[in-house]
Amino acid sequence: MNSFDFLGFNRSEIEKTLGLNLHDNLLEYNIGLKKNLDSWLVPYLSRDNILLSDTACLIIGANPRLSLRGDQNSECEAYKESLWDAIDNGKLSAKDISFYDNMDHDRRDCVLVRSEVEKWVADHEFNWPLPLQQPQVIENNNQIYLDQWGEFPGKNTALMMIAGMAIALEKSSKSFRNGERLNKLAIARAVAQNLAALGYQGMVVTEKQMTNLIKEALEITLPDSEQ
Repeated sequence: MNSFDFLGFNRSEIEKTLGLNLHDNLLEYNIGLKKNLDSWLVPYLSRDNILLSDTACLIIGANPRLSLRGDQNSECEAYKESLWDAIDNGKLSAKDISFYDNMDHDRRDCVLVRSEVEKWVADHEFNWPLPLQQPQVIENNNQIYLDQWGEFPGKNTALMMIAGMAIALEKSSKSFRNGERLNKLAIARAVAQNLAALGYQGMVVTEKQMTNLIKEALEITLPDSEQ
């Protein structure tokens, strides 16, 4: 045993410094990142839109309200050019474009959509100091439903588990079978009823959404199955 046997590191601090996700899932990563935000970043948490100039500063880890000099300023200008290039090529949408008061009327700044920026940043593996925005939800009849499934970390594993549990339910009772085939709607209803009976009040989905998810899970996990 030596003095380094019990050496540990703060995972969130490492993630903040290196811009890496070392957590098991995106939600844990976002929570850890939010707790360690610098005070000047906090106002950006509520933003759905963000200035191009601010975006470039955030990518290099600089406070947009402070003056940039030397290499830091050059790096920021380079990212601004990359952002304009993404706009020109349809990767990002822009509004409220402002221009310099010069002969060429060069573009000065604009407003970007934060969710689009975060996808673009992730696609290019650029640094981004803010927690990623969560999937949008819609409210309907006093209940919240997921707008769409989309992609999320661990999705294939989740689909595998859903497929396995659906098949287990099918084998456990005739009520989950429709003749010789798995009754996806009956399973979806059983899931909703059991959650309600246990007092679950979190985010829910419609029977159709649950049925489609079970169908997707079976198709991806067991593509040759006749379920």
